[in-house]
Amino acid sequence: HYEDLYQTEINIFESKLIQTSLNHQHIQADILITLLKCYLRHYTNRLIRQIRYKEACVHVKLVGQHRRHLLSKQQIVDVYPQIIVDVPKISLNRIQLDYLSKSAEAYRQKTGAYIELNSNPLWSVFDEVILLLNDLRSKKYILSWQLDKMMPKREKIQLAYLYFIPKPHKPGTPLRPIVSSMNMPTTGISKFLDKLIRLIFDKHARSTTIIDGVDLIHRLEAYTTNGYLKPKTYLCTFDITDLYTMLPQKESLHILIEFLLQHGYQNVQNIPIDIIRKLALIVIKENIFACEKKFYRQVIGGAMGSVFTLTPANIFMWKWQKQLVHRLENCNEIYDRYVDDIFFTSNDSLESIDQISVPFLDVLIENRKGTLTTSVYHKEIAEPYGAPFGSGHLDHVFRNTVDTAITRAVSYSTTLSQFEEEMRQMKLMFLYNGYSSRHIHRLLTTLFSKYLSNYFILPMFNNSDDFDYLRHQLLTASTVTAYDKVTRTSTTNQTHDKNIQNHIQQPTNNHELIRRKRLIIHRRHEKDLRIIIDIFMNCGAKLYIKQRS
Repeated sequence: HYEDLYQTEINIFESKLIQTSLNHQHIQADILITLLKCYLRHYTNRLIRQIRYKEACVHVKLVGQHRRHLLSKQQIVDVYPQIIVDVPKISLNRIQLDYLSKSAEAYRQKTGAYIELNSNPLWSVFDEVILLLNDLRSKKYILSWQLDKMMPKREKIQLAYLYFIPKPHKPGTPLRPIVSSMNMPTTGISKFLDKLIRLIFDKHARSTTIIDGVDLIHRLEAYTTNGYLKPKTYLCTFDITDLYTMLPQKESLHILIEFLLQHGYQNVQNIPIDIIRKLALIVIKENIFACEKKFYRQVIGGAMGSVFTLTPANIFMWKWQKQLVHRLENCNEIYDRYVDDIFFTSNDSLESIDQISVPFLDVLIENRKGTLTTSVYHKEIAEPYGAPFGSGHLDHVFRNTVDTAITRAVSYSTTLSQFEEEMRQMKLMFLYNGYSSRHIHRLLTTLFSKYLSNYFILPMFNNSDDFDYLRHQLLTASTVTAYDKVTRTSTTNQTHDKNIQNHIQQPTNNHELIRRKRLIIHRRHEKDLRIIIDIFMNCGAKLYIKQRS
Protein backbone atom coordinates (compact mmCIF):
# COMPACT_ATOMS: atom_id res chain seq x y z
CA HIS A 1 0.00 0.00 0.00
CA TYR A 2 2.72 2.49 1.01
CA GLU A 3 4.91 1.54 -1.99
CA ASP A 4 2.08 2.31 -4.43
CA LEU A 5 1.25 5.55 -2.64
CA TYR A 6 4.77 6.91 -2.68
CA GLN A 7 5.47 5.71 -6.23
CA THR A 8 2.49 7.80 -7.32
CA GLU A 9 3.84 10.81 -5.45
CA ILE A 10 7.28 10.38 -7.02
CA ASN A 11 5.76 10.25 -10.50
CA ILE A 12 3.84 13.47 -9.81
CA PHE A 13 7.00 15.14 -8.53
CA GLU A 14 9.00 14.07 -11.59
CA SER A 15 6.40 15.48 -13.95
CA LYS A 16 6.36 18.80 -12.06
CA LEU A 17 10.15 18.88 -12.06
CA ILE A 18 10.38 18.31 -15.81
CA GLN A 19 7.74 20.96 -16.48
CA THR A 20 9.56 23.46 -14.25
CA SER A 21 12.88 22.76 -15.99
CA LEU A 22 11.36 23.35 -19.41
CA ASN A 23 9.70 26.61 -18.40
CA HIS A 24 12.66 27.95 -16.41
CA GLN A 25 15.93 27.02 -18.08
CA HIS A 26 17.86 29.41 -15.85
CA ILE A 27 16.94 27.62 -12.60
CA GLN A 28 20.00 26.91 -10.48
CA ALA A 29 21.05 23.42 -9.47
CA ASP A 30 21.37 24.24 -5.77
CA ILE A 31 17.79 25.53 -5.67
CA LEU A 32 16.65 22.32 -7.33
CA ILE A 33 18.49 20.20 -4.77
CA THR A 34 17.03 22.23 -1.89
CA LEU A 35 13.50 21.76 -3.20
CA LEU A 36 14.11 18.04 -3.60
CA LYS A 37 15.37 17.72 -0.01
CA CYS A 38 12.36 19.59 1.36
CA TYR A 39 10.01 17.40 -0.64
CA LEU A 40 11.62 14.16 0.55
CA ARG A 41 11.77 15.39 4.16
CA HIS A 42 8.06 16.20 4.08
CA TYR A 43 7.01 12.74 2.95
CA THR A 44 9.51 11.01 5.22
CA ASN A 45 7.94 12.74 8.21
CA ARG A 46 4.52 11.81 6.93
CA LEU A 47 5.53 8.15 6.74
CA ILE A 48 6.95 8.27 10.28
CA ARG A 49 3.69 9.74 11.61
CA GLN A 50 1.67 6.98 9.95
CA ILE A 51 3.93 4.27 11.38
CA ARG A 52 3.68 5.75 14.88
CA TYR A 53 -0.08 5.93 14.55
CA LYS A 54 -0.22 2.23 13.68
CA GLU A 55 2.03 1.43 16.64
CA ALA A 56 -0.22 3.41 18.97
CA CYS A 57 -3.30 1.52 17.73
CA VAL A 58 -1.62 -1.81 18.40
CA HIS A 59 -0.50 -0.64 21.85
CA VAL A 60 -4.03 0.48 22.78
CA LYS A 61 -5.40 -2.86 21.62
CA LEU A 62 -2.89 -4.83 23.71
CA VAL A 63 -3.57 -2.70 26.80
CA GLY A 64 -7.31 -3.26 26.38
CA GLN A 65 -6.84 -7.02 26.10
CA HIS A 66 -4.63 -7.02 29.21
CA ARG A 67 -7.19 -5.05 31.22
CA ARG A 68 -10.07 -7.31 30.16
CA HIS A 69 -8.00 -10.29 31.22
CA LEU A 70 -7.45 -8.80 34.69
CA LEU A 71 -11.10 -7.85 35.13
CA SER A 72 -12.20 -11.39 34.31
CA LYS A 73 -10.60 -12.70 37.51
CA GLN A 74 -12.32 -12.60 40.91
CA GLN A 75 -10.88 -10.41 43.69
CA ILE A 76 -8.25 -8.96 41.36
CA VAL A 77 -7.62 -5.24 41.28
CA ASP A 78 -6.20 -3.55 38.20
CA VAL A 79 -2.46 -3.12 38.46
CA TYR A 80 -1.58 0.51 39.11
CA PRO A 81 1.71 2.12 40.12
CA GLN A 82 2.31 1.90 43.83
CA ILE A 83 3.43 5.52 43.95
CA ILE A 84 2.45 7.99 41.26
CA VAL A 85 4.34 11.26 41.13
CA ASP A 86 2.58 14.03 39.24
CA VAL A 87 5.74 15.41 37.64
CA PRO A 88 6.38 14.83 33.91
CA LYS A 89 9.57 13.16 32.70
CA ILE A 90 10.84 12.28 36.16
CA SER A 91 12.77 9.15 37.08
CA LEU A 92 12.82 8.06 40.71
CA ASN A 93 15.62 6.06 42.25
CA ARG A 94 15.21 3.45 44.97
CA ILE A 95 15.87 5.95 47.78
CA GLN A 96 13.16 8.30 46.51
CA LEU A 97 10.65 5.48 46.11
CA ASP A 98 11.38 4.23 49.63
CA TYR A 99 10.91 7.75 50.97
CA LEU A 100 7.52 8.12 49.27
CA SER A 101 6.39 4.69 50.44
CA LYS A 102 7.39 5.34 54.07
CA SER A 103 5.87 8.82 54.00
CA ALA A 104 2.60 7.42 52.67
CA GLU A 105 2.45 4.85 55.48
CA ALA A 106 3.28 7.55 58.04
CA TYR A 107 0.50 9.72 56.62
CA ARG A 108 -2.06 6.92 56.98
CA GLN A 109 -1.02 6.33 60.58
CA LYS A 110 -0.99 10.04 61.45
CA THR A 111 -4.45 10.86 60.11
CA GLY A 112 -6.18 7.59 60.96
CA ALA A 113 -8.52 8.36 58.09
CA TYR A 114 -8.32 4.90 56.48
CA ILE A 115 -9.14 1.42 57.74
CA GLU A 116 -8.05 -1.75 55.99
CA LEU A 117 -10.66 -4.18 54.60
CA ASN A 118 -10.40 -7.93 54.23
CA SER A 119 -11.84 -8.19 50.71
CA ASN A 120 -12.77 -6.17 47.67
CA PRO A 121 -16.02 -4.31 48.51
CA LEU A 122 -16.61 -2.99 44.98
CA TRP A 123 -19.61 -5.13 44.07
CA SER A 124 -21.30 -4.78 47.45
CA VAL A 125 -21.11 -1.00 47.06
CA PHE A 126 -22.46 -1.31 43.52
CA ASP A 127 -25.46 -3.31 44.76
CA GLU A 128 -26.08 -0.82 47.57
CA VAL A 129 -26.11 2.11 45.13
CA ILE A 130 -28.48 0.31 42.76
CA LEU A 131 -30.90 -0.54 45.58
CA LEU A 132 -30.92 3.02 46.91
CA LEU A 133 -31.50 4.67 43.53
CA ASN A 134 -34.23 2.24 42.49
CA ASP A 135 -35.97 2.72 45.84
CA LEU A 136 -35.89 6.51 45.50
CA ARG A 137 -37.22 6.31 41.96
CA SER A 138 -40.03 3.89 42.89
CA LYS A 139 -41.14 6.32 45.63
CA LYS A 140 -40.93 9.22 43.14
CA TYR A 141 -38.35 11.15 45.14
CA ILE A 142 -36.23 11.53 42.01
CA LEU A 143 -37.15 11.82 38.34
CA SER A 144 -36.17 9.43 35.59
CA TRP A 145 -33.55 11.80 34.11
CA GLN A 146 -32.03 12.24 37.56
CA LEU A 147 -31.91 8.47 37.96
CA ASP A 148 -30.09 8.16 34.64
CA LYS A 149 -27.52 10.75 35.74
CA MET A 150 -26.70 8.86 38.94
CA MET A 151 -27.08 5.21 37.88
CA PRO A 152 -23.70 3.43 37.51
CA LYS A 153 -22.98 1.20 34.50
CA ARG A 154 -21.91 -2.31 35.46
CA GLU A 155 -19.52 -2.67 32.53
CA LYS A 156 -17.71 0.58 33.37
CA ILE A 157 -17.32 0.52 37.15
CA GLN A 158 -13.86 0.11 38.59
CA LEU A 159 -12.37 0.21 42.06
CA ALA A 160 -10.69 3.49 42.96
CA TYR A 161 -7.02 3.62 43.87
CA LEU A 162 -5.03 5.87 46.19
CA TYR A 163 -1.77 7.58 45.30
CA PHE A 164 0.28 10.37 46.84
CA ILE A 165 1.79 13.54 45.38
CA PRO A 166 4.66 15.19 47.27
CA LYS A 167 4.33 18.90 48.13
CA PRO A 168 7.92 20.16 47.87
CA HIS A 169 6.94 23.79 48.53
CA LYS A 170 6.06 23.00 52.16
CA PRO A 171 8.46 22.17 55.02
CA GLY A 172 9.16 18.47 55.35
CA THR A 173 7.75 17.71 51.88
CA PRO A 174 4.39 16.33 53.03
CA LEU A 175 2.22 14.20 50.76
CA ARG A 176 -1.14 14.99 49.23
CA PRO A 177 -3.42 11.93 49.01
CA ILE A 178 -5.39 11.62 45.77
CA VAL A 179 -8.13 9.04 45.25
CA SER A 180 -8.78 8.31 41.58
CA SER A 181 -12.48 7.42 41.61
CA MET A 182 -13.66 8.25 38.10
CA ASN A 183 -15.40 4.90 37.62
CA MET A 184 -16.66 4.17 41.13
CA PRO A 185 -20.35 3.20 41.60
CA THR A 186 -20.92 6.43 43.57
CA THR A 187 -19.35 8.76 40.99
CA GLY A 188 -22.67 9.54 39.29
CA ILE A 189 -24.28 10.52 42.60
CA SER A 190 -21.21 12.56 43.52
CA LYS A 191 -21.33 14.58 40.29
CA PHE A 192 -25.09 15.10 40.58
CA LEU A 193 -24.92 16.34 44.18
CA ASP A 194 -22.01 18.65 43.47
CA LYS A 195 -23.85 20.30 40.59
CA LEU A 196 -26.97 20.52 42.74
CA ILE A 197 -25.46 22.16 45.84
CA ARG A 198 -22.37 24.03 44.64
CA LEU A 199 -24.46 26.69 42.90
CA ILE A 200 -26.33 27.35 46.14
CA PHE A 201 -23.10 27.67 48.10
CA ASP A 202 -21.54 30.01 45.53
CA LYS A 203 -24.61 32.22 45.72
CA HIS A 204 -24.84 32.56 49.52
CA ALA A 205 -21.13 32.47 50.44
CA ARG A 206 -19.91 34.95 47.83
CA SER A 207 -18.98 37.60 50.41
CA THR A 208 -16.36 35.41 52.13
CA THR A 209 -14.95 33.48 49.17
CA ILE A 210 -12.74 34.67 46.34
CA ILE A 211 -12.63 33.48 42.76
CA ASP A 212 -9.02 34.31 41.89
CA GLY A 213 -6.23 36.77 42.55
CA VAL A 214 -7.93 39.57 40.61
CA ASP A 215 -11.00 39.24 42.82
CA LEU A 216 -8.80 39.59 45.91
CA ILE A 217 -7.03 42.66 44.50
CA HIS A 218 -10.38 44.37 43.93
CA ARG A 219 -11.39 43.82 47.54
CA LEU A 220 -8.04 45.08 48.77
CA GLU A 221 -8.33 48.22 46.64
CA ALA A 222 -11.81 48.90 48.02
CA TYR A 223 -10.44 48.36 51.53
CA THR A 224 -7.69 50.90 50.82
CA THR A 225 -10.02 53.42 49.18
CA ASN A 226 -12.30 53.41 52.22
CA GLY A 227 -9.35 54.35 54.41
CA TYR A 228 -9.11 51.13 56.42
CA LEU A 229 -5.52 50.32 55.41
CA LYS A 230 -3.08 51.87 57.87
CA PRO A 231 0.71 51.65 58.20
CA LYS A 232 0.32 49.14 61.03
CA THR A 233 -2.38 47.01 59.36
CA TYR A 234 -1.46 43.34 59.46
CA LEU A 235 -1.91 41.16 56.38
CA CYS A 236 -2.44 37.60 57.56
CA THR A 237 -2.69 34.23 55.83
CA PHE A 238 -2.98 30.67 57.03
CA ASP A 239 -4.19 27.37 55.68
CA ILE A 240 -5.96 24.34 57.09
CA THR A 241 -3.68 21.30 57.26
CA ASP A 242 -5.17 18.11 55.79
CA LEU A 243 -8.63 19.64 55.42
CA TYR A 244 -10.07 16.77 53.41
CA THR A 245 -8.91 14.06 55.82
CA MET A 246 -9.84 15.81 59.07
CA LEU A 247 -13.54 16.54 58.47
CA PRO A 248 -15.85 14.38 60.64
CA GLN A 249 -18.22 12.70 58.22
CA LYS A 250 -21.44 12.77 60.27
CA GLU A 251 -20.92 16.35 61.40
CA SER A 252 -20.21 17.40 57.82
CA LEU A 253 -23.59 16.00 56.77
CA HIS A 254 -25.34 17.82 59.64
CA ILE A 255 -23.69 21.11 58.65
CA LEU A 256 -24.67 20.55 55.01
CA ILE A 257 -28.34 20.22 55.98
CA GLU A 258 -28.04 23.18 58.38
CA PHE A 259 -26.66 25.33 55.55
CA LEU A 260 -29.56 24.47 53.24
CA LEU A 261 -32.20 25.04 55.93
CA GLN A 262 -30.69 28.34 57.06
CA HIS A 263 -30.99 29.69 53.51
CA GLY A 264 -34.58 28.51 53.10
CA TYR A 265 -34.16 25.33 51.07
CA GLN A 266 -36.58 22.57 52.09
CA ASN A 267 -35.83 20.86 48.78
CA VAL A 268 -33.52 21.41 45.83
CA GLN A 269 -34.85 20.73 42.33
CA ASN A 270 -37.84 19.07 44.04
CA ILE A 271 -35.56 16.64 45.90
CA PRO A 272 -36.29 16.74 49.67
CA ILE A 273 -33.42 17.48 52.02
CA ASP A 274 -33.72 14.06 53.67
CA ILE A 275 -33.12 12.42 50.29
CA ILE A 276 -30.11 14.68 49.69
CA ARG A 277 -28.78 13.50 53.05
CA LYS A 278 -29.16 9.84 52.02
CA LEU A 279 -27.41 10.42 48.70
CA ALA A 280 -24.59 12.37 50.34
CA LEU A 281 -24.21 9.71 53.03
CA ILE A 282 -23.60 6.89 50.57
CA VAL A 283 -21.00 8.98 48.69
CA ILE A 284 -19.08 9.80 51.87
CA LYS A 285 -19.50 6.44 53.60
CA GLU A 286 -18.69 4.22 50.62
CA ASN A 287 -15.37 5.83 49.79
CA ILE A 288 -13.34 2.67 49.15
CA PHE A 289 -10.12 2.22 47.22
CA ALA A 290 -7.05 0.06 46.69
CA CYS A 291 -3.50 0.95 47.67
CA GLU A 292 -0.39 -1.26 47.62
CA LYS A 293 -2.49 -4.36 46.86
CA LYS A 294 -4.75 -3.77 49.88
CA PHE A 295 -8.32 -2.54 50.23
CA TYR A 296 -9.23 0.50 52.35
CA ARG A 297 -12.24 2.54 53.42
CA GLN A 298 -12.00 6.22 54.37
CA VAL A 299 -13.72 6.82 57.71
CA ILE A 300 -12.68 10.45 58.31
CA GLY A 301 -13.18 13.23 55.79
CA GLY A 302 -13.66 12.86 52.07
CA ALA A 303 -11.52 11.77 49.16
CA MET A 304 -9.44 14.40 47.41
CA GLY A 305 -10.28 13.47 43.85
CA SER A 306 -13.99 12.89 44.40
CA VAL A 307 -16.22 15.53 42.81
CA PHE A 308 -18.47 16.00 45.85
CA THR A 309 -15.68 16.40 48.42
CA LEU A 310 -15.00 20.10 47.80
CA THR A 311 -18.56 21.34 48.41
CA PRO A 312 -19.04 19.70 51.86
CA ALA A 313 -15.57 20.95 52.83
CA ASN A 314 -16.51 24.50 51.81
CA ILE A 315 -19.77 24.31 53.76
CA PHE A 316 -17.93 22.95 56.81
CA MET A 317 -15.55 25.91 56.62
CA TRP A 318 -18.58 28.23 56.31
CA LYS A 319 -19.72 26.95 59.71
CA TRP A 320 -16.26 26.96 61.27
CA GLN A 321 -15.36 30.53 60.26
CA LYS A 322 -18.60 32.20 61.40
CA GLN A 323 -17.27 33.63 64.64
CA LEU A 324 -14.05 34.96 63.09
CA VAL A 325 -15.90 36.48 60.12
CA HIS A 326 -18.39 38.21 62.41
CA ARG A 327 -15.61 39.79 64.50
CA LEU A 328 -13.64 40.98 61.45
CA GLU A 329 -16.69 42.39 59.67
CA ASN A 330 -17.61 44.44 62.73
CA CYS A 331 -14.15 46.04 62.49
CA ASN A 332 -14.46 46.64 58.71
CA GLU A 333 -11.71 44.12 58.02
CA ILE A 334 -11.32 41.72 55.10
CA TYR A 335 -11.86 37.98 55.39
CA ASP A 336 -11.49 35.88 52.24
CA ARG A 337 -11.12 32.16 51.73
CA TYR A 338 -10.12 29.99 48.79
CA VAL A 339 -10.87 26.37 49.85
CA ASP A 340 -8.35 25.85 52.70
CA ASP A 341 -6.30 29.05 52.19
CA ILE A 342 -7.46 32.02 54.26
CA PHE A 343 -6.51 35.69 54.07
CA PHE A 344 -7.61 38.47 56.43
CA THR A 345 -6.57 41.92 57.57
CA SER A 346 -6.31 43.15 61.14
CA ASN A 347 -5.58 46.43 62.88
CA ASP A 348 -5.46 44.80 66.29
CA SER A 349 -2.26 44.44 68.27
CA LEU A 350 -1.05 41.01 67.20
CA GLU A 351 2.39 40.38 68.65
CA SER A 352 2.68 36.99 66.96
CA ILE A 353 2.48 38.53 63.46
CA ASP A 354 5.76 40.12 62.40
CA GLN A 355 5.47 40.08 58.60
CA ILE A 356 3.87 42.81 56.52
CA SER A 357 4.43 41.02 53.21
CA VAL A 358 2.42 37.85 52.65
CA PRO A 359 1.80 35.61 49.62
CA PHE A 360 -1.75 34.39 49.02
CA LEU A 361 -2.48 32.07 46.09
CA ASP A 362 -0.34 33.62 43.31
CA VAL A 363 -0.49 37.21 44.63
CA LEU A 364 2.22 38.86 46.75
CA ILE A 365 0.54 41.49 48.96
CA GLU A 366 2.55 44.20 50.72
CA ASN A 367 1.68 47.02 53.10
CA ARG A 368 4.34 49.68 52.47
CA LYS A 369 3.67 52.18 55.25
CA GLY A 370 -0.03 52.32 54.49
CA THR A 371 0.26 51.93 50.71
CA LEU A 372 -1.07 48.70 49.19
CA THR A 373 1.12 47.04 46.55
CA THR A 374 0.60 43.72 44.81
CA SER A 375 2.67 41.66 42.39
CA VAL A 376 2.91 38.13 41.02
CA TYR A 377 4.10 35.63 43.63
CA HIS A 378 6.54 32.90 42.58
CA LYS A 379 7.27 30.05 44.95
CA GLU A 380 10.99 29.79 45.61
CA ILE A 381 11.08 26.07 44.92
CA ALA A 382 8.90 26.21 41.80
CA GLU A 383 10.64 25.47 38.49
CA PRO A 384 10.19 27.77 35.46
CA TYR A 385 8.10 25.18 33.68
CA GLY A 386 4.97 25.46 31.54
CA ALA A 387 3.45 23.63 28.60
CA PRO A 388 6.48 23.04 26.30
CA PHE A 389 6.03 24.58 22.88
CA GLY A 390 7.04 21.34 21.18
CA SER A 391 4.48 19.21 23.03
CA GLY A 392 1.42 17.72 21.40
CA HIS A 393 -1.11 20.27 22.66
CA LEU A 394 -3.36 22.24 20.34
CA ASP A 395 -2.30 25.68 19.16
CA HIS A 396 -4.77 27.53 21.35
CA VAL A 397 -3.22 25.96 24.49
CA PHE A 398 0.13 27.67 23.85
CA ARG A 399 -1.61 30.91 22.93
CA ASN A 400 -3.77 30.87 26.07
CA THR A 401 -0.77 30.01 28.27
CA VAL A 402 1.15 33.09 27.17
CA ASP A 403 -1.94 35.30 27.12
CA THR A 404 -2.88 34.29 30.68
CA ALA A 405 0.64 34.98 31.95
CA ILE A 406 0.69 38.43 30.32
CA THR A 407 -2.77 39.31 31.64
CA ARG A 408 -1.82 38.18 35.13
CA ALA A 409 1.39 40.23 35.03
CA VAL A 410 -0.55 43.39 34.16
CA SER A 411 -3.40 42.77 36.61
CA TYR A 412 -1.28 41.83 39.62
CA SER A 413 1.47 44.47 39.24
CA THR A 414 0.72 47.72 41.04
CA THR A 415 3.54 49.67 39.37
CA LEU A 416 5.13 49.72 35.93
CA SER A 417 8.50 48.61 37.33
CA GLN A 418 6.90 45.52 38.89
CA PHE A 419 5.28 44.69 35.56
CA GLU A 420 8.56 45.07 33.67
CA GLU A 421 10.34 42.80 36.15
CA GLU A 422 7.59 40.19 35.84
CA MET A 423 7.76 40.39 32.04
CA ARG A 424 11.50 39.68 32.13
CA GLN A 425 10.94 36.58 34.24
CA MET A 426 8.00 35.52 32.11
CA LYS A 427 9.93 35.83 28.82
CA LEU A 428 12.82 33.80 30.23
CA MET A 429 10.42 31.08 31.35
CA PHE A 430 8.72 30.83 27.95
CA LEU A 431 12.02 30.91 26.06
CA TYR A 432 13.20 28.11 28.34
CA ASN A 433 10.12 26.11 27.34
CA GLY A 434 10.69 26.54 23.61
CA TYR A 435 8.48 29.54 22.82
CA SER A 436 9.82 31.98 20.26
CA SER A 437 10.33 35.68 20.94
CA ARG A 438 8.17 36.45 17.92
CA HIS A 439 5.28 34.45 19.39
CA ILE A 440 5.43 36.35 22.70
CA HIS A 441 5.83 39.69 20.90
CA ARG A 442 2.78 39.02 18.73
CA LEU A 443 0.56 38.25 21.74
CA LEU A 444 1.78 41.36 23.54
CA THR A 445 0.96 43.44 20.48
CA THR A 446 -2.52 41.89 20.32
CA LEU A 447 -3.17 42.78 23.96
CA PHE A 448 -1.98 46.36 23.48
CA SER A 449 -4.03 46.92 20.34
CA LYS A 450 -7.16 45.57 22.05
CA TYR A 451 -7.16 47.92 25.03
CA LEU A 452 -4.93 50.81 23.96
CA SER A 453 -4.84 53.09 20.94
CA ASN A 454 -3.16 52.05 17.72
CA TYR A 455 -0.26 54.50 17.98
CA PHE A 456 1.80 51.85 19.81
CA ILE A 457 4.32 50.55 17.28
CA LEU A 458 6.05 48.34 19.86
CA PRO A 459 4.37 46.64 22.85
CA MET A 460 6.06 48.93 25.37
CA PHE A 461 4.70 51.46 27.84
CA ASN A 462 5.83 55.06 27.40
CA ASN A 463 4.77 56.06 30.92
CA SER A 464 2.99 54.83 34.03
CA ASP A 465 -0.34 56.35 32.98
CA ASP A 466 -0.61 53.99 30.00
CA PHE A 467 0.15 51.03 32.24
CA ASP A 468 -2.41 52.13 34.86
CA TYR A 469 -5.05 52.50 32.16
CA LEU A 470 -4.40 49.02 30.75
CA ARG A 471 -4.37 47.50 34.26
CA HIS A 472 -7.71 49.13 35.06
CA GLN A 473 -9.22 47.76 31.85
CA LEU A 474 -8.01 44.21 32.55
CA LEU A 475 -9.08 44.24 36.19
CA THR A 476 -12.56 45.41 35.23
CA ALA A 477 -12.91 42.86 32.43
CA SER A 478 -11.63 39.95 34.55
CA THR A 479 -13.90 40.70 37.51
CA VAL A 480 -17.02 41.24 35.42
CA THR A 481 -16.48 37.97 33.54
CA ALA A 482 -15.82 35.92 36.68
CA TYR A 483 -18.65 37.50 38.67
CA ASP A 484 -21.16 37.08 35.84
CA LYS A 485 -20.23 33.42 35.55
CA VAL A 486 -20.94 32.83 39.24
CA THR A 487 -24.10 34.91 39.51
CA ARG A 488 -25.54 33.64 36.24
CA THR A 489 -25.38 30.04 37.43
CA SER A 490 -26.33 30.83 41.02
CA THR A 491 -29.57 32.76 40.42
CA THR A 492 -31.56 29.72 39.36
CA ASN A 493 -34.54 29.18 41.68
CA GLN A 494 -37.00 26.38 42.28
CA THR A 495 -39.37 27.57 39.54
CA HIS A 496 -36.57 27.59 37.01
CA ASP A 497 -35.49 24.13 38.13
CA LYS A 498 -39.02 22.86 37.62
CA ASN A 499 -39.13 24.33 34.13
CA ILE A 500 -35.85 22.59 33.35
CA GLN A 501 -37.25 19.29 34.53
CA ASN A 502 -40.39 19.65 32.41
CA HIS A 503 -38.28 20.61 29.43
CA ILE A 504 -36.01 17.61 29.81
CA GLN A 505 -38.90 15.19 29.99
CA GLN A 506 -40.39 16.36 26.69
CA PRO A 507 -39.99 13.88 23.82
CA THR A 508 -37.31 14.63 21.26
CA ASN A 509 -38.62 15.77 17.88
CA ASN A 510 -37.56 14.39 14.53
CA HIS A 511 -35.40 17.41 13.73
CA GLU A 512 -33.36 16.77 16.87
CA LEU A 513 -32.91 13.10 15.94
CA ILE A 514 -31.67 14.09 12.49
CA ARG A 515 -29.25 16.62 13.98
CA ARG A 516 -27.78 13.99 16.31
CA LYS A 517 -26.92 11.78 13.35
CA ARG A 518 -24.53 14.33 11.92
CA LEU A 519 -20.90 13.35 12.24
CA ILE A 520 -18.31 16.12 12.37
CA ILE A 521 -14.68 15.20 11.72
CA HIS A 522 -11.87 17.63 12.54
CA ARG A 523 -9.26 17.25 9.81
CA ARG A 524 -6.52 18.33 12.18
CA HIS A 525 -6.84 15.10 14.18
CA GLU A 526 -8.02 12.68 11.50
CA LYS A 527 -5.13 10.48 10.36
CA ASP A 528 -6.82 8.46 7.68
CA LEU A 529 -10.17 9.47 6.18
CA ARG A 530 -10.56 6.04 4.56
CA ILE A 531 -11.22 4.51 8.01
CA ILE A 532 -14.21 6.81 8.47
CA ILE A 533 -15.53 6.02 5.01
CA ASP A 534 -15.14 2.25 5.43
CA ILE A 535 -16.75 2.07 8.89
CA PHE A 536 -19.43 4.79 8.89
CA MET A 537 -20.49 4.84 5.23
CA ASN A 538 -23.74 2.89 5.70
CA CYS A 539 -24.71 3.84 9.26
CA GLY A 540 -27.01 6.76 8.38
CA ALA A 541 -24.60 9.41 9.67
CA LYS A 542 -23.84 12.44 7.53
CA LEU A 543 -20.17 13.30 7.18
CA TYR A 544 -19.04 16.90 7.68
CA ILE A 545 -15.42 17.87 7.17
CA LYS A 546 -14.44 20.85 9.33
CA GLN A 547 -11.34 22.89 8.56
CA ARG A 548 -9.74 24.63 11.54
CA SER A 549 -9.67 28.38 10.93
